[in-house]
Amino acid sequence: MKRLTRRLKGDSFRHATSHRIHFDVQKSIEHGFPHRPSTLAFDETLKLIFLGTKHGDLRIYGRPGVVYTGVHDEDTAVLQILPNGGKQQVITLCLDSVIYLWQLSDTQKPNLRLVNRYRLASASSFGGAKAISVCCLPKDSPVLYVGTESGNLYTLVLEDFKLKEPIIYWNHATAGLQSHTKLHPGAIEALELHPSHSNKILIGFEKGAIVLWNLTTNRPEQSFSPLQYLESFCWHPDGKQFITSHSDGSFAVYQGNRAGAPERSFPYGPASCKRIEKILWRGSDSDPLVIFSGGMPRSNYGDKHCITVMQGASHVALDFTAKVIDFTCVSDNGLPTALLVLTEEEIVTFDLTSPGIPEIPKPYLYSLHDSPVTYLTHCASVPEGLWSDLKQLSALRRSKEDWPITGGVVLETNTPTSKDLIITGHENGSICFWDASEVYLRPLHRVNLSGLFYSPRDFGDDYDDDARDDEKDENRGDNESGGSNEVQWPPFRRVGTFDPFCDDQRLTVVELAFCPLTKVLAVGGYGGFVVLSTLDLREREASLAMLDICYSPSTEASRLKGGAKPLRCRLSSLQLKPGFQPSLFISCRPVMPVTSLKISCDWGLLAVASNRGIALIDYFQKQLVQVKCTATEDVPDRSLSRFQSLRKSIRNSFRRLRSQTHRLRRPVADGNPSKSGGDGKPRGGDQPLPEQNATRQRRERRITADTLGSRSTLDQKKEQRGNGVKTSHFSNTYAYGPSSFPSLWAGTASGHVISFRIHMPIMVHRHTLAVSAEQTAKEYHLHHGASVVRIVTLDHAGKTISGQFAVSANLAQAPDMTPPHYAVVVSEEQIKVIALSSYKHKYKQKLSDINAESFRHATVMKSPTGFEYLACLTVKGELLAYSLPDLRLLYRDQLIDSDNGRGIHRFVFTSHGQAFYMSSPSQLQRVTFHPDTGIYPHCALEADSFRKEANHISNDRNGGCRLSNGDTGHSDSDLAAVGQEETSLDKGRCSSSQCSSSQSPVGSVDDDAVQEISIDAAVKAQNTWTRTSTKSVEERTSASARKALTERSFSDATDAVEAARSRPRHPMDHRQELRERGQKLSDIAATTSRQEKSAGEFAENVAALVEQHEKKPWWKL
Repeated sequence: MKRLTRRLKGDSFRHATSHRIHFDVQKSIEHGFPHRPSTLAFDETLKLIFLGTKHGDLRIYGRPGVVYTGVHDEDTAVLQILPNGGKQQVITLCLDSVIYLWQLSDTQKPNLRLVNRYRLASASSFGGAKAISVCCLPKDSPVLYVGTESGNLYTLVLEDFKLKEPIIYWNHATAGLQSHTKLHPGAIEALELHPSHSNKILIGFEKGAIVLWNLTTNRPEQSFSPLQYLESFCWHPDGKQFITSHSDGSFAVYQGNRAGAPERSFPYGPASCKRIEKILWRGSDSDPLVIFSGGMPRSNYGDKHCITVMQGASHVALDFTAKVIDFTCVSDNGLPTALLVLTEEEIVTFDLTSPGIPEIPKPYLYSLHDSPVTYLTHCASVPEGLWSDLKQLSALRRSKEDWPITGGVVLETNTPTSKDLIITGHENGSICFWDASEVYLRPLHRVNLSGLFYSPRDFGDDYDDDARDDEKDENRGDNESGGSNEVQWPPFRRVGTFDPFCDDQRLTVVELAFCPLTKVLAVGGYGGFVVLSTLDLREREASLAMLDICYSPSTEASRLKGGAKPLRCRLSSLQLKPGFQPSLFISCRPVMPVTSLKISCDWGLLAVASNRGIALIDYFQKQLVQVKCTATEDVPDRSLSRFQSLRKSIRNSFRRLRSQTHRLRRPVADGNPSKSGGDGKPRGGDQPLPEQNATRQRRERRITADTLGSRSTLDQKKEQRGNGVKTSHFSNTYAYGPSSFPSLWAGTASGHVISFRIHMPIMVHRHTLAVSAEQTAKEYHLHHGASVVRIVTLDHAGKTISGQFAVSANLAQAPDMTPPHYAVVVSEEQIKVIALSSYKHKYKQKLSDINAESFRHATVMKSPTGFEYLACLTVKGELLAYSLPDLRLLYRDQLIDSDNGRGIHRFVFTSHGQAFYMSSPSQLQRVTFHPDTGIYPHCALEADSFRKEANHISNDRNGGCRLSNGDTGHSDSDLAAVGQEETSLDKGRCSSSQCSSSQSPVGSVDDDAVQEISIDAAVKAQNTWTRTSTKSVEERTSASARKALTERSFSDATDAVEAARSRPRHPMDHRQELRERGQKLSDIAATTSRQEKSAGEFAENVAALVEQHEKKPWWKL
C-alpha cells in the first residue's frame, strides 16, 4: 500500500507538469567562424560575401544580422563561388565537379534554395564525369563558361542547364602558338572575360600558355607563349593589360592587344621563391594596386603565410598566423576600398583607402578559437547595470572604420528580447565575454590573466623552449617596432588575432564561476590557481591578496606530472585597466587542476575544489574558512568477512537477473529505465530468468562488490580515479536537523555526497566577524560508486532554491521553506531524489548502460510555461529531460553525434530552454528546446522586399491574410530550368537551420488529385499565416477583439481556399505537390510492408509457442 500511494502521488504530479511542457528541439544557428573554409567571393551588386567550406557548407553574410546558409548534397569541398547578383542567384563548383545553382529567396526567413545542378558527363565508354578545374560567370550573362582538366572550354546555359555549342578544344585554342609548344597545355587554370569587350575571353592553361579567344568568330585572337607554370591572372580595369602569376614566385605584365615579351618581376627574388597563388590588379593607370598571395623566399620565409600589397612606393607583407585560403577586393564604383583575406582560422579586413592599410574590426565571424576554447558557460537575463558596463568597455575598444559589407536589410523582428552572455575560457589564460542576444556573437570584453604571473625566465629557470621563446619575442618586437634603423625585407607586419601558441600550459582556464548580480568573476586554472576579480571601470594601481590552500597534510607530490611548478603571481604595484580587476589570488597545494568553482553572492563565499578536496573561502574578508581533504578517503575497506562478501554477491546477482528480466519483457528503446523499490531490491512478483544471450551482456556495473575478497576491474579503476570533488553547490536548506541553514554540498568521483553547515554572522557584522563551517554528521553514499555530475536542491514545491539576491532582482521566485526539501543527485549512471533532512531516497532513474552511456552534463531548466525540469546530456550525445521531483522521462533524442567528443565536452545548458556546444573548433551551435524560444535570422536582400514584408506584417496585424502569386519565391528562369532539366534536379539541404527537403518521383496522378493537393496546400499556408496574425494581435487586444479576429481569419481562410481553386496554377507547383504526394504514398507502402513482415513473424512465433505447449503434460503447464 505504501508503494501504491507513492506511485499515485507521483502520477498526479506528472499529470500536472507533463501536459504543460512541449519540446521542439531544433538547431537554430551557428556562431563563430566556419570550420575549414575553402573559398571566398564578393558580389558588388548585392554587397554580400560568400564563404564555402570543405564540408560542403555555403554561407552568405551581409550587414550584421543578414545570414543565409546552404548545404550541398555531398560532403565535398566547395572550390569556387560565382555570385549572380542581378538575378539574386549564386553558382558553386564543388570538388566532385558538380555545378550547383542556388536562389536567394527574399522572404522574412532567409532561405537558400537549390534550383538546379549539373555534372559534365564524360564521353568515354567508362562513363563518369569530366573534372572541372575553373568556371567563369560574366556579369549579367545568361551563360557560364566551364574549363576542364582536359583543357577544353564548355558553355553552359543557365536557363536550362544545358551545354551550348561550340566547344573550344585545347588544340584549336593553342593553334597560334609555335610548333614546339603544341603539346598538351594542361588543364585550364584561369578564365576571365575582357572588361571592355564581352565577346573576348582570356584562357590560361596550366603549363603557361595564354590565349585571348574571340567568342564571336570562334577563333583565337591573340596567343602568348608560356614562361612558367601559370597560377592565375587578372585584367587591368582598362582592358589594355593583364598580369599573370607563376609557380616560380614571379609575376608578369602582358599587353593585351599585341604579342611580345612581358615585363617580368620577382618581388622577393632572385632566390628560389614559393609560387604566387593568386594576384589582383586594381586601381587606375597613375596609381595601380597589386595584391598577391605567396611568393616568399623558400629558404628563410617558406613557412610564412603572407599577402603582399604594393601601391606606388608603399610595399607591405601582411603576415598571418594561419594559411591563406583566398582573398578578394571590395570595390565602390570601380575603386578598391577594402581587402578581405580568408585564412584557415579567421577572416581579416583591411582598409585600402587609409594610409598604412589598417585593419577593420569585423562585427561578426569572430574567431572564438583565437586561442583554443577550454571552458564554456552561459549567463541569462543579465542585469541592466552589468550590461551597460560591458557595453561601455566594448565602446572603448571599438574602431571608427565602417564595415564594408552592407548588403541586405535586417527586419525589426531581430530585436533581442533578453540580454544573454556567453563566457569562454581559453588555453592562454584569457576569458572572453560575448553578447549572445542576437543572431551573431559580438565581443564585449576580454580578460587576460597571463600578465599577472611571472614567466619562467624571470627566475632563471632552464626550460628547453626558453631560447625559442626569446627568439620569437625578439623577432616579434623587431617586426612591430619602428625604432630600428635597419630596413627589414620583406616588410612583414603581423596581422590577425588567431594565436595557436600558448606560452604556459598552466594558464589554461578549466573552471569559471560568474555572479552577474555582484559582478564577481572567479577563474580556475590548470596550474592549481584561482583568481577572483570584480568589475571596475576605473584605471588604478592596486595590490593582490593571496591565500594558500593545502588539501593534503603532507607536502609530497606538490607538482603536476612532468615536474611543473606552481605559478608565481605579481602581488604588488599592478596597473589595472578598466574591466575585471583581480583582487584575490588563491594557490592550491598540491598543484592540481581546479575541478569545481562555485560563488555565493548572498553570503560572499567561494568554494574551490580539486582532485584532493574542497575549500571554503570568505572573499569578503579574504580568509580561509574550511578545508576538507577527500583524497585520504579512498574506496571502502576491503577487509570484509566471508559471510559479508557472500551476502553482497547474492544480492547483486539478483539485481543482474532482474535487469535481464526487464530487458526481455520490455524493449530498451522506450527510454524508461526499470523501476525498483526504494532499497534497490527486486519486487516479489518479478521472477528472474537465466541469461539467454551472451552477446547482450551489460557492461559490469560499479555496484558489483568483491566476491570472497576478490577485486573487480572497475574497483581498481575507481581507486585509480581517486575521491576528488567533481561538483559543489550552495543552498539554504535542511542539510541536517529540523531547521534550514546555509550549507555547502560537494559530490566526489567515488559517489559520495558531503554537506557542510555554514555559520553566517548577521549582515551588520558581516565584514568584521568570521564565518565558520563544519561538516554535518550525515554523508550520502551511492552504491554504484559513480562520479557525481551535479547536485541541485529543491524546495517543498519541487522548485530550485534561489538566493536572496536573485529573488530581490525579480530573477527568481522565493523558495517554499516548508519541509521537506529535496536534493537531486545526478551521477554518471543514475539520478536520485533525496528527501532532506532524512536522506531517504524518493525517486530514482537509472540510465541504461547497454551502450556504455553515462551522464555528462545536467542542469535544471525552465520551460516557457514556467515549469522546471531536469535536462541531461550523455557521453553519447543523447538529450534526456525528466520532470521534477518525480523524475518522469519527458523527452529523449539524439542531439549531438556520438563521435563529436569536442561538442559533448564543451556543452552548456541555459536556464530558459536553450543550449550551446562546440560543433567544431571554431563554431558554436545554438540549440532551442521549446517553440518560440530560438533566435533565427530575419532579413531581406533589398529595401523593396523589406517594405513588402513590412506591409505583409501590417496586414497580418489588421487581421487580413492574403495569398498571392508572388509569394511562391520562384522566378520564371528558375521554373524553366527545373522544368526542362528534371533529371539534373536533386534534393538540397538549404536553410538557416540546416533542414533538408526530400523529393521522390511519381508516376501519374489525375487532375482531381492535383486540385486536392492545391487546396490542401492553400489551407496549410493560410492556417500558418492565421496563427502568426493571431499571435501578434493577441498581445495588444482584449478577449472580444480576439474572438472577432478569429472569426475574420476563418472567413479569410475560406475565401483563400475558394481563390486557390479558381486561381491558375503553375506547372512547377503541381510537380512539387505531386512529388510530396508520391513521397507520402511511398512511405505508406513501406510502412505496410514492414507491418506485413512483422505480422508474419508474430504468426510464426505464436505457432511455435502453441506447438511447444501442446507437447507438455497438463501438470507442467
